[in-house]
Amino acid sequence: MADTVSVTTENWKGQLNFESTCKSSGPLDRCGLISELHSWNRVLYGLDHELAETRPGKLSLRYVPHDPVVKCGTNVTSMHSEAAFLISWLVEHHSCIDELGITSTVTTAANSLPLRLRRPPGKDIRFLEITLCTSDDPGFYLVKEDVDALRGIERIHINDYDSALESSAVTLLRNNSSSLRSVQLSYTNLTGDIMGALKRLEKCESLTVLYCTRDAEDPFSESETITSILRNVAALKTFTFAGDHDEEWNFSAISEALKTSAALTALDLTADAVGESSSPREFFAALENNTSVRKLRLEVDTIDVSSGKALASTLCRNTCLVDLNLAGYVEEDCWSYLAEALSQNTTLEILDVSKAELEVCGALSLCEGIRTNKTLKKLALPGFPASDAERRALAEKLEHGDGYRRVLLSFLDECDLLALSTRLTCLTTCPEELPDTDFCSLSETTLKIFLNALNSSNHVKAFTVSIEENPQSKIKLLCDMLVANKSIDNLKIAIMKDNGQITRPLLKAIETNGRISQLRLSICAAEMGAASAVSDFIACNRTVTTLTLWMGGLNRDDLVEELSRGMVINRTIVQHGGAAWDGMSYPIFEALQRNRVALNRAADFVLGIRDCRCAEAFQLFSKTARLVELVTKTSGQNEREVKQAIASAEKFLREDIFDMKDLSTVLRCGALS
Repeated sequence: MADTVSVTTENWKGQLNFESTCKSSGPLDRCGLISELHSWNRVLYGLDHELAETRPGKLSLRYVPHDPVVKCGTNVTSMHSEAAFLISWLVEHHSCIDELGITSTVTTAANSLPLRLRRPPGKDIRFLEITLCTSDDPGFYLVKEDVDALRGIERIHINDYDSALESSAVTLLRNNSSSLRSVQLSYTNLTGDIMGALKRLEKCESLTVLYCTRDAEDPFSESETITSILRNVAALKTFTFAGDHDEEWNFSAISEALKTSAALTALDLTADAVGESSSPREFFAALENNTSVRKLRLEVDTIDVSSGKALASTLCRNTCLVDLNLAGYVEEDCWSYLAEALSQNTTLEILDVSKAELEVCGALSLCEGIRTNKTLKKLALPGFPASDAERRALAEKLEHGDGYRRVLLSFLDECDLLALSTRLTCLTTCPEELPDTDFCSLSETTLKIFLNALNSSNHVKAFTVSIEENPQSKIKLLCDMLVANKSIDNLKIAIMKDNGQITRPLLKAIETNGRISQLRLSICAAEMGAASAVSDFIACNRTVTTLTLWMGGLNRDDLVEELSRGMVINRTIVQHGGAAWDGMSYPIFEALQRNRVALNRAADFVLGIRDCRCAEAFQLFSKTARLVELVTKTSGQNEREVKQAIASAEKFLREDIFDMKDLSTVLRCGALS
């Protein structure tokens, strides 16, 4: 066992509350631990873990590795002893924690500590994620009697386990076979015992197997694994499998197994396979009469002509498939067959070939094929080389009817913008998503016509723009559009180089816009002036709830310090992404947690908890799509019902109690009746 370090609740006397009992028995009951997240996370953050309120009233406790520089000089054994004690105590005493993400070492080795997973009677862990820890540092091992006692798990993810952790994985799958609805295995060893446990899952609707190895003593081929799962997991609706071996798949066997999987509605297969016997021809043919699979993604090394013909035949006859995604190399002649099939198909709504290899002639064929198709809503194309004449020819095809509304190009050319400008204000011809627009390659005249049309468009929801230079007049046109447009919700901006002269006016325009909730900003070569502009925007922002950042060329510590300055003030960003957040400081982490808690309180207000704290949070998020999404997920209501509930909550504040402008006054005076 690891060197013993005595740990008791006395280690955190005056810091953490170990006295209060969990109060989360009813749907609207909220445990006091939620109001103590600040103090608990101050301790857990330094132990590479965090508590988070994932939905109103429910918490997750998970392993989140932080910057190793922060832990420099820390007694690692002491750190792991404290983490093991706190995790074990929280899991045992707080049933409001129903999601748990932990690491486990391979054995009860000398450098490992026991991690107890004892639960209050009748209080199940809803989601469990276990990741194998291969570090030489002292880690945790799972206590067998605790693993044996876990019941009622609905979702489980197991990552990177080997034979030493296999028994725990098998036990968890077997003991929860009647409750598990979602299982994910990643980079794991698919032994006979694991496969046997998967076959016995009674209610599993979603199964994901990613890059798993085969058992050396009893090897299953990837094809055998797929067919076994399709034949035996009766309730399966969604199945994702990504291969990790250079082996040829037996698509004939997979096709036969698919016929027996009556509940399956979504199938995602990624093969690392080559050779004639791995042609998906028979698989496509088997789909012709399939009446359950509505969504299919297939990535193989090559889709040859015979497979392309089989797929085309299926698209002409299948009456169930609505979403098709193809990735990999597709032989050139296949596209004409698929185009002809599209002209006859009456059920497909999405065809995504954005990850396939495509020449301009293939794009022209597909765009011609959808002209008579009445059901296809989206055709996503990859980038492809094309001459000016070929791009004009493609634009002419898309000009007819609603071509630009249905076809999502990887980039917009000058000829596209001129055609689009006449369609952006019409619901039947305007696309919801506009692909990448390279400002520097466009004439100012064309750009002005396009952006003026976009100013008054009420239908475009997503817009992407690339800026390689600093043409001030063009930047001003873009800023004017961002201020005027009231429909764009998702904005992506890529800038080659900036010291703040481009970023600052753009972010000011986004702030003025007041509608954009998702922002993705990447600056290849950023200077501190750009970081300062981003931080100022974060501090002032009231509408963006998801911020993804890439900022190259800056010292990481300087960037994190600058972003922290804005985040401590921000109240609405609840989700982040991108390399700019790597090594984020505790103030950033704390601000994100605070904002997420506020979002949950806003949802509580909609759900009927009408107190001051929830009212204040509701005022922050009432106009955001994020609140609609959370309440929909939490309540089980549809989007229309949730929007009605939000409108009712707004009316409660505005008319039944007080004017929204007087909220701060009421908060000072006491709770709402």
